[in-house]
Amino acid sequence: MAEIIDKYCDIILIGDSVGMTLYGMKTTREVEIETMILHGKAVKNSAKRSFVVFDMPHKTYSNKFIAYKNVKKVMKLTKCDAVKLEGGKKIVNIIAEYGVAKFEEAKSKGALYEANKKSDEILELVNQLES
Repeated sequence: MAEIIDKYCDIILIGDSVGMTLYGMKTTREVEIETMILHGKAVKNSAKRSFVVFDMPHKTYSNKFIAYKNVKKVMKLTKCDAVKLEGGKKIVNIIAEYGVAKFEEAKSKGALYEANKKSDEILELVNQLES
């Protein structure tokens, strides 16, 4: 599937919705990081052109230490181009601590922002994206 999509999309998001669509889970909160890593590897190996974004599963970035450990593992094992964390202002300090994430902004322009900034700069970016 990724080989087909790769021809037509600039960005491929490996979403945690894979748990619901392929495994019959009731919510995305049931998806384990190991399941996502398997899908991430498959997609990244098939995508030759697209920017591949890995959607971090629920509770895999609840604090900066867990976030760092899991993002490092995901990036190493999948070779994805970026990770996506959800939480807006609540996770600014987690992102700012290590500069480990890249933002995918789908609300307005579909632009990508690399997060390697101080927490106040990231908070400003989040505020802009939410408006």
